[in-house]
Amino acid sequence: RRHLGPFKERLDFIGLQETNKKDFSFNWLDELSGGKFFWEFSVPRGRSRGMLLGFNSEIFDVREFEKVEFMLRA
Repeated sequence: RRHLGPFKERLDFIGLQETNKKDFSFNWLDELSGGKFFWEFSVPRGRSRGMLLGFNSEIFDVREFEKVEFMLRA
């Protein structure tokens, strides 16, 4: 596994909530993950401040992703 950016541990899954961001730079996400991650996010809506999920594509086989009002499902 590859060491990810600022993290001390090697990660295969990243989940952030309350991101309060409408968009993420693919360059930033690739730098964070080494380019081996599949990323999906939801934009802030009302009191929900958005979510960002990343999966290591060498470990997880994500075939389908669904965005529900306040949830991301893989």
